[in-house]
Amino acid sequence: MISSDDIMNFLVTVTEGHKSSTKKLKYSLLKTFFNFIKNSIDQSISNPCDSPILKKIFKAAKGVFIPKKVAVRLREYIALENIKDDNRVFPLGYTRTREIVKNAGNKIGVFVKPHDLRRHAATYVSRSGVPIEIVSKIILRHSNLSTTQRYLGKASDNEAIYWIENIYR
Repeated sequence: MISSDDIMNFLVTVTEGHKSSTKKLKYSLLKTFFNFIKNSIDQSISNPCDSPILKKIFKAAKGVFIPKKVAVRLREYIALENIKDDNRVFPLGYTRTREIVKNAGNKIGVFVKPHDLRRHAATYVSRSGVPIEIVSKIILRHSNLSTTQRYLGKASDNEAIYWIENIYR
Protein backbone atom coordinates (compact mmCIF):
# COMPACT_ATOMS: atom_id res chain seq x y z
CA MET A 1 0.00 0.00 0.00
CA ILE A 2 1.24 3.49 -0.84
CA SER A 3 1.46 5.88 2.10
CA SER A 4 1.33 9.67 2.30
CA ASP A 5 5.04 9.60 3.08
CA ASP A 6 5.68 7.69 -0.16
CA ILE A 7 3.70 10.32 -2.08
CA MET A 8 5.59 13.12 -0.33
CA ASN A 9 8.99 11.58 -1.17
CA PHE A 10 7.94 10.99 -4.77
CA LEU A 11 6.62 14.54 -5.27
CA VAL A 12 9.64 16.14 -3.64
CA THR A 13 11.94 14.10 -5.91
CA VAL A 14 10.13 14.66 -9.20
CA THR A 15 9.36 18.35 -8.62
CA GLU A 16 12.72 19.49 -7.29
CA GLY A 17 13.74 22.69 -9.06
CA HIS A 18 10.32 23.15 -10.69
CA LYS A 19 7.90 26.06 -10.37
CA SER A 20 5.19 26.00 -7.73
CA SER A 21 2.52 25.62 -10.42
CA THR A 22 4.23 22.45 -11.71
CA LYS A 23 4.35 21.02 -8.20
CA LYS A 24 0.66 21.74 -7.68
CA LEU A 25 -0.18 20.17 -11.05
CA LYS A 26 1.71 16.96 -10.30
CA TYR A 27 0.05 16.71 -6.89
CA SER A 28 -3.36 17.32 -8.46
CA LEU A 29 -2.79 14.64 -11.11
CA LEU A 30 -1.72 12.09 -8.50
CA LYS A 31 -4.70 12.91 -6.31
CA THR A 32 -7.04 12.56 -9.30
CA PHE A 33 -5.45 9.22 -10.23
CA PHE A 34 -5.98 7.82 -6.72
CA ASN A 35 -9.55 9.14 -6.66
CA PHE A 36 -10.16 7.35 -9.96
CA ILE A 37 -8.80 4.08 -8.54
CA LYS A 38 -10.89 4.49 -5.40
CA ASN A 39 -14.11 5.36 -7.25
CA SER A 40 -13.83 2.80 -10.06
CA ILE A 41 -11.83 -0.13 -8.79
CA ASP A 42 -11.55 -0.37 -5.00
CA GLN A 43 -13.67 1.89 -2.79
CA SER A 44 -11.99 0.58 0.35
CA ILE A 45 -8.64 2.23 -0.35
CA SER A 46 -7.91 5.68 0.98
CA ASN A 47 -6.30 8.34 -1.16
CA PRO A 48 -2.76 8.86 0.17
CA CYS A 49 -2.82 12.39 -1.30
CA ASP A 50 -5.52 13.42 1.19
CA SER A 51 -3.10 13.99 4.05
CA PRO A 52 -3.23 17.53 5.50
CA ILE A 53 0.52 18.06 5.08
CA LEU A 54 0.44 17.19 1.37
CA LYS A 55 -2.54 19.48 0.82
CA LYS A 56 -0.75 22.29 2.61
CA ILE A 57 2.53 21.89 0.74
CA PHE A 58 1.30 21.15 -2.77
CA LYS A 59 -2.09 22.79 -2.95
CA ALA A 60 -1.80 26.15 -1.28
CA ALA A 61 -5.15 27.85 -0.93
CA LYS A 62 -5.62 31.19 -2.60
CA GLY A 63 -7.07 33.98 -0.57
CA VAL A 64 -10.37 35.38 -1.69
CA PHE A 65 -11.15 39.05 -1.27
CA ILE A 66 -14.75 39.82 -0.40
CA PRO A 67 -16.40 42.97 0.93
CA LYS A 68 -16.98 43.16 4.70
CA LYS A 69 -20.78 43.21 4.27
CA VAL A 70 -20.63 40.00 2.25
CA ALA A 71 -18.29 38.39 4.80
CA VAL A 72 -20.72 39.22 7.63
CA ARG A 73 -23.68 37.79 5.71
CA LEU A 74 -21.67 34.71 4.77
CA ARG A 75 -20.73 34.08 8.42
CA GLU A 76 -24.40 34.46 9.40
CA TYR A 77 -25.44 32.00 6.69
CA ILE A 78 -22.80 29.47 7.76
CA ALA A 79 -23.94 29.72 11.39
CA LEU A 80 -27.64 29.53 10.46
CA GLU A 81 -27.12 26.48 8.25
CA ASN A 82 -24.67 24.92 10.76
CA ILE A 83 -22.04 24.36 8.07
CA LYS A 84 -18.90 22.70 9.44
CA ASP A 85 -15.34 23.75 8.57
CA ASP A 86 -14.72 20.71 6.38
CA ASN A 87 -17.87 21.24 4.26
CA ARG A 88 -18.34 23.46 1.26
CA VAL A 89 -20.52 26.50 1.79
CA PHE A 90 -21.91 26.18 -1.73
CA PRO A 91 -21.54 22.55 -2.88
CA LEU A 92 -21.30 23.25 -6.61
CA GLY A 93 -18.64 22.14 -9.02
CA TYR A 94 -17.91 23.65 -12.41
CA THR A 95 -20.16 21.18 -14.25
CA ARG A 96 -23.25 22.03 -12.19
CA THR A 97 -22.45 25.75 -12.34
CA ARG A 98 -22.18 25.54 -16.13
CA GLU A 99 -25.60 23.82 -16.25
CA ILE A 100 -27.22 26.50 -14.09
CA VAL A 101 -25.77 29.35 -16.18
CA LYS A 102 -26.65 27.61 -19.47
CA ASN A 103 -30.25 26.99 -18.34
CA ALA A 104 -30.64 30.59 -17.20
CA GLY A 105 -29.32 31.78 -20.57
CA ASN A 106 -31.68 29.44 -22.43
CA LYS A 107 -34.66 30.93 -20.58
CA ILE A 108 -33.90 34.33 -22.09
CA GLY A 109 -32.57 33.08 -25.42
CA VAL A 110 -28.87 33.78 -24.83
CA PHE A 111 -25.98 31.31 -25.07
CA VAL A 112 -23.81 32.04 -22.05
CA LYS A 113 -21.05 30.25 -20.11
CA PRO A 114 -19.75 30.95 -16.58
CA HIS A 115 -16.56 32.36 -18.08
CA ASP A 116 -18.66 34.93 -19.96
CA LEU A 117 -20.01 36.15 -16.62
CA ARG A 118 -16.46 36.42 -15.26
CA ARG A 119 -15.37 38.44 -18.27
CA HIS A 120 -18.46 40.67 -18.09
CA ALA A 121 -17.92 41.38 -14.37
CA ALA A 122 -14.27 42.25 -14.96
CA THR A 123 -15.13 44.48 -17.91
CA TYR A 124 -17.89 46.18 -15.91
CA VAL A 125 -15.67 47.05 -12.95
CA SER A 126 -12.85 48.10 -15.26
CA ARG A 127 -15.15 50.43 -17.21
CA SER A 128 -16.51 51.75 -13.90
CA GLY A 129 -13.10 53.14 -13.03
CA VAL A 130 -11.50 50.37 -10.96
CA PRO A 131 -7.75 50.41 -11.71
CA ILE A 132 -6.70 47.63 -14.07
CA GLU A 133 -4.11 46.44 -11.53
CA ILE A 134 -6.94 45.71 -9.06
CA VAL A 135 -9.03 44.01 -11.76
CA SER A 136 -6.02 41.90 -12.74
CA LYS A 137 -4.54 40.85 -9.39
CA ILE A 138 -7.55 40.86 -7.06
CA ILE A 139 -10.63 40.14 -9.16
CA LEU A 140 -9.29 37.97 -11.99
CA ARG A 141 -6.25 36.60 -10.12
CA HIS A 142 -4.02 37.01 -13.19
CA SER A 143 -0.29 37.01 -12.52
CA ASN A 144 0.44 39.07 -15.63
CA LEU A 145 -1.22 42.41 -16.38
CA SER A 146 -1.02 41.82 -20.14
CA THR A 147 -3.32 38.78 -19.73
CA THR A 148 -5.95 41.08 -18.22
CA GLN A 149 -5.47 43.64 -20.98
CA ARG A 150 -6.14 40.97 -23.64
CA TYR A 151 -8.97 39.53 -21.56
CA LEU A 152 -10.84 42.83 -21.28
CA GLY A 153 -10.45 43.65 -24.94
CA LYS A 154 -10.43 47.04 -26.54
CA ALA A 155 -12.45 50.06 -25.46
CA SER A 156 -14.88 51.32 -28.10
CA ASP A 157 -14.56 54.85 -29.48
CA ASN A 158 -17.66 55.88 -27.51
CA GLU A 159 -16.14 54.58 -24.27
CA ALA A 160 -12.88 56.43 -24.97
CA ILE A 161 -14.74 59.70 -25.64
CA TYR A 162 -16.83 59.25 -22.48
CA TRP A 163 -13.74 58.78 -20.29
CA ILE A 164 -11.86 61.65 -21.88
CA GLU A 165 -14.79 64.01 -21.28
CA ASN A 166 -15.50 62.80 -17.75
CA ILE A 167 -12.04 62.14 -16.38
CA TYR A 168 -11.83 65.34 -14.31
CA ARG A 169 -15.42 65.69 -13.12
